[in-house]
Amino acid sequence: MKRFLRTKIRIEYDGSGMDVDAYVSESGATRLFMEEQAPFFLSDALGKQVSVTVLGLGVPSVLVLESLKNGSFFGVKFLEVQEEARKFLASEIQIRGEVPPWVRKSPRIPVSQSEAEYPVPNLGVVRSLGKEHFVNVANFSPEGVRLESYGEALVHLKVGSEIGFDLVTNRGEVLSQFRGKVQNVFASAGDVNDYPDKGIRRAFGVKFLEVPEETLARYRSLIRDYCLVFKKKMDSGR
Repeated sequence: MKRFLRTKIRIEYDGSGMDVDAYVSESGATRLFMEEQAPFFLSDALGKQVSVTVLGLGVPSVLVLESLKNGSFFGVKFLEVQEEARKFLASEIQIRGEVPPWVRKSPRIPVSQSEAEYPVPNLGVVRSLGKEHFVNVANFSPEGVRLESYGEALVHLKVGSEIGFDLVTNRGEVLSQFRGKVQNVFASAGDVNDYPDKGIRRAFGVKFLEVPEETLARYRSLIRDYCLVFKKKMDSGR
C-alpha cells in the first residue's frame, strides 16, 4: 500500500508564504492541515505554480484542491523532482511514512495513452442532467474509476453525486450502463504547460454502485487481461 510521510512543508506564491502540515508522497502533498481559514493567497494560487519546500528540498509544484466527503483540502502536485532529491524523499517516506486510513485496498491501474499494448478503458461517456459528456479515464480498479474532464461541463458534480456512464476501451469495446457515486473531486488549472487553454481540469473518483452482470464480467476480464500483459512484460524484462 502507498505510504505517506506526515511532515511540515512551506508554500510560497507571489511574495506570500505559509508553513503547514501535510501528508507527503513522492508525487506531491495532500491533506494540508490548517488550524484557521486558508489565507487569501492560496485561493489566488489555485492551479498555478508555487514554490514548495519539503524536508529542506525546494520543489516547483502546482497547488490543487480536492473535495472529499468531509470537506475540501488543498494539496500540491510536484512538477519536477531531481533524481537525488527523489531518492532522498522516497527513503524518508519508506522509513518514517505511514499508510493513511483513506488509502484503498485495491491498487488503481493507470491509463496511459502511449502504451497501446495494455487493454484499458480510456474514454467515458457520462450521463448527467439529461446530457452526455465525453471524459477521459485516468485510472481504474475493481471498485471504480477516476474520470477527467476540462472546462465547466461537469462543474455541477459534487461529492455524493450519482451518475450513469459507459466506458470505451482502447480496443473499441463499449462497457455500458455503469452507475456510480462521486467519492472525491480534484480540480487544477489544466496541466499547466501542456494544456494551458483548456481551463480547469476536474477529476472525479467514482465508486461503482450498480453494474449489469454481463458488463461486470467483461470489466473484470479487462483487468485480468491487463494483468496478464503486465506479467508478460515483467517476465520478458521489458
